[in-house]
Amino acid sequence: MKEKIIKTILFVFFVAILSLFLLQSYFPIISFKSLAGSFQMEDRPKFNSSLWFNNQYQASFEKFAKDHLGFKPFLIRVNNQFYYSVLSTSPNDQIIYGKDAYLYERMYLEAINEETYIGDSVIDSKIYKLEKIQDTLTKLNKNLIVMFAPTKARYFPEYIPDNYIPKNSVKTNYEEILKRISKTNIPYINFDNYLIKMKDTSKYDLMTKNGIHWTKYAYTLALDSILRFISKLNNINTPQIIIDSLIPSKTPLDYDNDIGNSINVFALEKGGNLAYPVIHIDSSKADKKKVRPLIIADSFWWVIYNLGLSNKLFDRSEFWYYFKEIYLKNSSKNYKFDDYVSNRDLKEEIKKFDLIILMQTEPNLDVFGFGFIEIVYDMFFVNGEGFNLRYQRIEDIKKSIRIDPKWLNEIKRKAIEQGITLNEAINQDAVYIYENENKKN
Repeated sequence: MKEKIIKTILFVFFVAILSLFLLQSYFPIISFKSLAGSFQMEDRPKFNSSLWFNNQYQASFEKFAKDHLGFKPFLIRVNNQFYYSVLSTSPNDQIIYGKDAYLYERMYLEAINEETYIGDSVIDSKIYKLEKIQDTLTKLNKNLIVMFAPTKARYFPEYIPDNYIPKNSVKTNYEEILKRISKTNIPYINFDNYLIKMKDTSKYDLMTKNGIHWTKYAYTLALDSILRFISKLNNINTPQIIIDSLIPSKTPLDYDNDIGNSINVFALEKGGNLAYPVIHIDSSKADKKKVRPLIIADSFWWVIYNLGLSNKLFDRSEFWYYFKEIYLKNSSKNYKFDDYVSNRDLKEEIKKFDLIILMQTEPNLDVFGFGFIEIVYDMFFVNGEGFNLRYQRIEDIKKSIRIDPKWLNEIKRKAIEQGITLNEAINQDAVYIYENENKKN
């Protein structure tokens, strides 16, 4: 009798739990904070007899039910917190749990370990083309600046897990590009070096434990340096950033906690000494005519762009995100998407600007220039045919290699035999295939 009562209680308990999950799925009784990250939620499928009989409806409904399971955000955070706090590891395979709970993105650690090295010949070609582009822009009375955004893996090497600590002899895109560009007349700013020099003397954090980008304090200082650099290069007096005060904080805000937010836990290990500047723009000594810049950059420019100062500092600037999407100047923190770069006449677009800023962080240097270098070089020197006929075709071949397991394994074997990186081997094969296609044509 006692055993039967226990079984009944357990049965009722499990039915109640399942009913609660079902009720939460369709009639949410408790509100949870949404999960951070980029993912596509399955919409409820519409019933269709043909979809039913070929099992597509059932598969779609199963995906919908999983995506909208009651208490899912809460359960994911419980799971992730266990990984983070108990197992001392990251629940996300793209985020690496370092020493003292410092978080890194995997691609930043791979970038300092030669895993993405594109090879000497590719870098030499890019620098050569960039020099030619700069010469042409100079003749058109325009300037070019290359900027290296800071890298957390280089700023906080002391917290990198032992298995990701690089060997002394490795070649990286960052070091090899920097070595070559320093021997040219191309103007550049190395913000990695800029932040590392300030690391021991800065009162406030320049990068954070749970973030990947520079702090608001750091990029405010960096923007001031950029303005001074532009002023000297263009022989013009630019508006200046004045820091009125600093608001100290132990809690990271906005981008200062971006990796931490992305792993979806209840609580993170804290640490650091942050400050958030209160600023104004002083244009009293600035020339009436402002510089009109085109900024081609990755996410490190977002934090600067979202200060909302573009229209105060520059004349009709544009931000070309990854050389793909175009965002116009903004006067608030709401950025404004305008168009895709592929829809524009590049030659006509370049005529509009006084200055081109090319800014990248280390993990993206395997595509140094985001295609801008090859496309503009071909536009100036190969009658503009480069984008459609060469660069895009080689990129398509690279993608084909990466999604074909048999082909990719063959390239891996070649890379090991030749003692080069996988990226370098893929690039070599793609160029070889393209050149052979060209000969046939």
